[in-house]
Amino acid sequence: MLTTSNTTHQSVFIFGPQGSSKTLHAPAIAKHFGLKTVLDEDFPQKIEEEMRTDHLITCIEPPARCRHAMHIDEALQRLRQTPAGYPY
Repeated sequence: MLTTSNTTHQSVFIFGPQGSSKTLHAPAIAKHFGLKTVLDEDFPQKIEEEMRTDHLITCIEPPARCRHAMHIDEALQRLRQTPAGYPY
């Protein structure tokens, strides 16, 4: 579990196919975005209420109508090229 600042944010979904290094890079991405916890959920059909904030959730496909999701390639690009901070 990662611990960062006391600020809370909406959880962010990082999606991509199996084997795309989501789990490998998740701790660094979570820290970069200021999120406290990493969850590896291949198919997050129902996210519990307590998981709606401060989580980086890795998955193969983001939930329908999810506004805070990005492909692993975009997340890695932001990690390398943008200042640390919440992406939305």
